[in-house]
Amino acid sequence: MATLGFLTDFGLAKSVATGSKLTRTGQALGTPGYMSPEQARGEVSSLTPATDVWSLGCVLYELLAGRPAFEGETTAAVIGRVLVGEPTRLESLRGGVPRGLALVVRVCLAKRTRDRYRDAAGLREDLERVLRGERPRRRPPGHARARLGIAALALTVAGAAWAAGAGTARTPDAGPPEAPPGPSEAEALAARARAVRQSDPRGAAELLGRALEREPGTLDWRLERGLLLWAVGDWERARREWDLVPPDSSRGAAAALYRAMEERSRRIAVGPALRAELATAARSPGREGRLARAILDSIAERWGPAREALAGLEGWEAALERGYIEANDPRGDRAIAVREYTQVLAEGPPLALAWGNRGYARLVMGELAAAIGDLTKAIELDARNATNYLNRGEAFRETGDLDGALRDLESALTIRPGFADALANRALVRRLKGDMAGALDDYTEALRLSPRDSRAYYSRGVVRTKLGDLDGAIADFGTSLSLNPRFSPAHQDRGVILYDRGDREGARRDFEAALACDPGNASSFMGRARVRADDGDLDAALSDLDAALRLDPRSAAAYNYRGNVRGKLNDHDGALADFTAAIALAPDDPFHYAGRAFARFSKRDLEGAEADWTKALELAPSGWPQRKRAERELERIRRARGDR
Repeated sequence: MATLGFLTDFGLAKSVATGSKLTRTGQALGTPGYMSPEQARGEVSSLTPATDVWSLGCVLYELLAGRPAFEGETTAAVIGRVLVGEPTRLESLRGGVPRGLALVVRVCLAKRTRDRYRDAAGLREDLERVLRGERPRRRPPGHARARLGIAALALTVAGAAWAAGAGTARTPDAGPPEAPPGPSEAEALAARARAVRQSDPRGAAELLGRALEREPGTLDWRLERGLLLWAVGDWERARREWDLVPPDSSRGAAAALYRAMEERSRRIAVGPALRAELATAARSPGREGRLARAILDSIAERWGPAREALAGLEGWEAALERGYIEANDPRGDRAIAVREYTQVLAEGPPLALAWGNRGYARLVMGELAAAIGDLTKAIELDARNATNYLNRGEAFRETGDLDGALRDLESALTIRPGFADALANRALVRRLKGDMAGALDDYTEALRLSPRDSRAYYSRGVVRTKLGDLDGAIADFGTSLSLNPRFSPAHQDRGVILYDRGDREGARRDFEAALACDPGNASSFMGRARVRADDGDLDAALSDLDAALRLDPRSAAAYNYRGNVRGKLNDHDGALADFTAAIALAPDDPFHYAGRAFARFSKRDLEGAEADWTKALELAPSGWPQRKRAERELERIRRARGDR
């Protein structure tokens, strides 16, 4: 009768019945890549059938993945990974491995013996369950049924170990298998952390901290705790957790990814050491490798390759990276950014970063109420992030809530006293509230901190114009243009001051420069029209005013000025139509009624002219420069009508 032989060297041989051992106490035995943690520590007296289950799990892993679970250049490196590392998830290495089967292998490779199958028989039972399409007994339900061929192969290997026994098999009449051990205290704490992860990320982080005090080698818990601390803005403690994950462990790439994402979220330049870690991770064929490649490309602003690296990649980390790309690429799609950040918040940790970034994307899109809601949630989670106060303040300003905007900007400046953007935004709010002196102080301080900000120079020039400091305004507009020669508003506003001072040639140069930078600037067409009209070129002025009204058909000032030009060209019907359009757009402006009064008088509509002059005087403030002329024109009309 033929005898079947099975190779059962999973690292060492020990008699379970007698407990005898053939080696010295404390000596690690067996092939390093297949030794259990207790073998690697030399704890031969602690070996049980669960030790063989570990080695069998290593065999199953290599059959499924095509590579060993624990690798290294030296024996010491392999043993180190066995003790503290975790193998790469089978699901990320081979898409065809069903979740149920992958979970069975993970049970085999649990670091503690009590968390593994007690023996090969328990393993065999779970493999048979997977083969039947059922859930493994020792783990939560999986999402996929096992493929027949893969599960059968794994069952064959497990059956060999069970039949060979080595003192670990149970007989068919030995009764039902022993129930798996209940969760440890650390696992119970981790389970509680998962339950409150979304509603109380701070509390969840503390629970995981207590679990790690009991089991410091559980790298997934450490990664998760770092994420929860990052979620609430506790960057320093998050970094400490990720720094405790060995770079050469199976979770080292994930830790490097999270460190890079966290550093970039605070606009810190990702340093060379972390870039080197990312470069190493990027060579991995799994999803973490693709994420690392995408981050390296986005750091270098290579947006196209970054998108390609993420194509088809699932998970909240990929969604976070896609959201970052769409929010920061000048040609990015803010609507896609909103969608991706929404996925992050549905699937990942409740990151204040995701709330804040989605709020900013909505702000840019003009969805102000939604933006305020998102930014408020971000602030609740992380009250130390000045940028979220800055952005919510901008949203409040755009809704007209200047007091709310001012409160948020002052909060941002309390957190970051040297925050130049917050100073510039507070200056704008103060200007809108009429506090020109306060606005001037804020712009001056912002420029001290950021002396090459062309927009801040321009804005300070606007404030100086309102304060009557026209020389200071011209100087600020000039500095703004020296930093950004194509900044159309600075040309436009300097041109207005030069025109009012009688420097028509200087004004013309500025208005034409503004139009060269921005052909859609209606105000610059109007400014040049004034210069051309003063030079007597009325047809060119009329052409400029036509262009201004095509660009801004609701400009009452453009209608008013075109009415004046048409009147000078003796187009009294056109002038009357323009002044009437200006009145429809701005019915409280006395200048529009005065212009129409002239047009009506020219058409001998004395009654209409009298009515318009009377209305102009009713609306005019006490210091209206046209008041005396209006009174003279009314007297003139009355004489013409024969009134006394």
